[in-house]
Amino acid sequence: MSAPDWIDWAGGYNPTPITAVVEVRHRDGAIGSNRYAALAGGWDSTDDRGWIHNGSGYDIVAYRVFSSEAEQERRHEIWLRISEQRAAARLAATPSLGADVDGVVV
Repeated sequence: MSAPDWIDWAGGYNPTPITAVVEVRHRDGAIGSNRYAALAGGWDSTDDRGWIHNGSGYDIVAYRVFSSEAEQERRHEIWLRISEQRAAARLAATPSLGADVDGVVV
């Protein structure tokens, strides 16, 4: 199976589903591969800002998607379940106001 064609990217918000597996080419020529689109622009790019150009060598100038729509949907469902589980765990670990925590009313 051959790799998909590169799609030129002029900057802007991430054009792919966050769970898509992508390979990106940066302005400096570096290739980032096997990444979820949500992380392709950097570790803090889950809100898509990592795909916006700022003139640095890290700007994404081209990308290609390696996962099918069905695979992306499956990954998205898993991502949602994990997010819900993490949110429930954080909520359970947060004491309510007025609750007795280790003998201290908070």
